[in-house]
Amino acid sequence: MKKIVALFVAFIIAIGFYSCTKSGLEDVGPTTVQEDKDFITQTANNTILCIKGVDNGVFTQTLIKFLGASGGNTLNTNWIDSMSNALDVAAGVIKLDTLTDRFNYNTYKGIYNWNRITRTFVKTASSTIEVNFPSEPTQVTNNMSFKFTTYTDGQYQINALNKYLPVTAKANLTKNGEEIANIDFSGLYSSGSFPAPINVVLNVYLKPHNYKITVNRITNLQFGYKIELGGDCGSVAEGKVTFLNDDYNNLDIEQDLKSVDMTYTKAQLSIITNWNAQAYYAFLNPNTTNINSTFTSEVKREGLKIGDLKFVDAANGDRKVYIYYKDGTRDDIEVYANPLKGQLRDIFRPYFGNDVDNWF
Repeated sequence: MKKIVALFVAFIIAIGFYSCTKSGLEDVGPTTVQEDKDFITQTANNTILCIKGVDNGVFTQTLIKFLGASGGNTLNTNWIDSMSNALDVAAGVIKLDTLTDRFNYNTYKGIYNWNRITRTFVKTASSTIEVNFPSEPTQVTNNMSFKFTTYTDGQYQINALNKYLPVTAKANLTKNGEEIANIDFSGLYSSGSFPAPINVVLNVYLKPHNYKITVNRITNLQFGYKIELGGDCGSVAEGKVTFLNDDYNNLDIEQDLKSVDMTYTKAQLSIITNWNAQAYYAFLNPNTTNINSTFTSEVKREGLKIGDLKFVDAANGDRKVYIYYKDGTRDDIEVYANPLKGQLRDIFRPYFGNDVDNWF
């Protein structure tokens, strides 16, 4: 199971995420295989602009400076630990109730202002949670403000125990009065012996990009999901997960998962994938042929098929993902992925050092 999941994720990253910028191509009719290859190459190359946009974004750069991330080191660790420990003293160590897993929002309400002279947080009364602190060790004012403005929860039964799950939550982060991040969450769950999600929505804004994750119950056995990345990196991954029964308290993936469907869409590119998990887990020791019999994935450009993704045995005994074009020829997807890896490493190396060479 871990092997196929890892390969599946590798495929999504290599083909799907690598299309996270506008391709700039015109609408097309039927294409040749060479044109399809050029399209994938151009789409893959353009993605670096999206990654650079995230890297240069206000939120990312604020986080990097806050951490003092440089060459694989976090230079501001002692300063951050000092503030974190002081916040624990002022608010009490933030934790969940050991019996109910409940986050008691009311316990931590207050405005917490960092005093750089005494190296303490000064707490005053408030109906919300607000933490004001400097963005960097050299910053003399509390120019950052984290506000946790809304939180409600509900009691549910999990394994015959009373547990609490978040129903609504809202928070935002500002720097010099400008909002650079926010979170907006809402959750509706079923009652009974297990709180299965009926409709759960998480919106996250990390300037300059929006992210949205939605999970909804279609039937007791089937759940839909949708992951959206906005802005210039706009893309959508959506699909369904289907189970064989609704005894969620005793859910066993290998016994109870039926199938997973996903469609990834970005501009002209779409990838339509289905994994027959029930058939896969019926094999005692699935080989590559068995896996391919349970896994289908089509790559399309404006609805026209470019090719199929399939697993292939590699010389070292591992498995790789290949794209089989419409004329029967094939390429290892690393043909498209490898050129980007070097560019991605160059982006991350100033912050994380040579460790990035081992990431991908």
